Amino acid sequence: MMQEWASRGLSKFRLFIEPSFRTTDGATLIPDVVVCNSQRIIGVFELKYQPRSEASYVKDHETLNWFANGTGEVTLTNERYLGEPIDQKKYELAADAVLCWAGIYKGDQPFDATPDQASGRFLSLHGLAGNGRLPVVFPSDSQDF
Repeated sequence: MMQEWASRGLSKFRLFIEPSFRTTDGATLIPDVVVCNSQRIIGVFELKYQPRSEASYVKDHETLNWFANGTGEVTLTNERYLGEPIDQKKYELAADAVLCWAGIYKGDQPFDATPDQASGRFLSLHGLAGNGRLPVVFPSDSQDF
């Protein structure tokens, strides 16, 4: 499998699950998924799966806004997991990095999930679940996707 990825040039990408980022004021942000190439963060994803309740997204918006505000160089750590300690790597946030919120939740209409500072590179996907009906899927509310 890795050979197949390498032949497509995909081995240059790294996928981080719930990595930690420290803000300048000492707060910790933990997005669900971060995709990096060798130098830059190219995607930050917040995911929700709450098909029996309304989606909670305030924390997700705060995280995506922090990335959208042009944080520059950030340090990514994997301190939440057990195992061998690894060096913390600094990545620059790509100017065109995709910021995405995707959720499956109970509702009749999608809410506006666009963070304040993320216009132009924000992808929002909604799967609305309801009693006695199939889920309804809504695509992005951003014009650029």
